[in-house]
Amino acid sequence: VLAVDHRNLAELRDMAPEAALRDKAHLLRSFDPVSVAAATTRADLEVPDPYYGGADGFADVFDMVDAACRGLLEHLRVEHDLR
Repeated sequence: VLAVDHRNLAELRDMAPEAALRDKAHLLRSFDPVSVAAATTRADLEVPDPYYGGADGFADVFDMVDAACRGLLEHLRVEHDLR
């Protein structure tokens, strides 16, 4: 289960009926190795609301989500030996 920010992640984990399931919830951007390497705070891995991102807000968020999804696909390929 993927979340876009820490508040949503906490809510998802709170809904899980057991600890093993709580551990399966992650921030989407945690799968983007570039974002993880550049992050200096927990908030750096959140997907911001594009509405408040100025003229390029939606394009910037699209790029963030695209990079995270590519990282997620690579993670799944490696984790499940799908090459």
